[in-house]
Amino acid sequence: MNDQNNSIRAKDAKSNFGKYGWLIIVLGALMYFCSASVLVEGSNLIIPAYAEAHGVGTAGLYTISTIASLFGIPLSVAAGIFMTRKGPRFVMATTWILGGLGLFVMGISSGYVLYCIGRIFVNFASVGGITIGLNGLIANWCPTKKDLVQGYATIGSNLATALALIVLSALLAVMSIGETFFVCGVAFIIVGILSYVLFKDNPEDAGCFPDNDKDMTREQAMEMHRIGEEYKKTSPWTVKKLLKTKQTWQIAIGYGIIMLITVGVLSTFVTTLHSKV
Repeated sequence: MNDQNNSIRAKDAKSNFGKYGWLIIVLGALMYFCSASVLVEGSNLIIPAYAEAHGVGTAGLYTISTIASLFGIPLSVAAGIFMTRKGPRFVMATTWILGGLGLFVMGISSGYVLYCIGRIFVNFASVGGITIGLNGLIANWCPTKKDLVQGYATIGSNLATALALIVLSALLAVMSIGETFFVCGVAFIIVGILSYVLFKDNPEDAGCFPDNDKDMTREQAMEMHRIGEEYKKTSPWTVKKLLKTKQTWQIAIGYGIIMLITVGVLSTFVTTLHSKV
């Protein structure tokens, strides 16, 4: 039995994701990079540049950013509902196109109100498009390798930490903050469109295999897909039951604390150090 378990783990640890698996990884890395570049690391440059251009306070903009982030709570629930009905790629495409439009709104804004509205939609791209949509797509395509795929995709966040300020500095050196928002908005919309046209919600819909496991027959793959679809209709895991489950809150609170510290530190790191000089 131990030899069998070791064999299964070794198989699951292989990075043989296939063409579509690697495309999902690249797309995920782009999503993590773009999201972190605008909402986290990029805030160190974007907020001071916006404040200087429009004569508003940086403290007020950080407060507005917090308010906009709070809208991510109900929006993530809405994204989850949409995914059960429309599938992950619909959620990814919709939220990221809306995020791009939100950046356009931020680009034409000159005060707190429109900036906040635009930022809400950019947050929706992050919590809806990545946390809900991308993770759902990865779970469908790589059910036993999703952790490994996520490990590769989240490299985008690390690249944002290393490169976002360099890229944004280069943009702000040749254009205004509004034009910079427009460039970022175009990038968001392109990512949203790609997420819809490049993939199907399930590998079986594209004639592929879960986990790129070509050892199974086409009939076995389709049968697994049918069983999964039937389970969705009869699953006992309702919203009410999830909210009553202890582990739900343990995961949410634990992950939330990690994100609170990470985002809080990285999004204000440069401006905080600058204020102490």
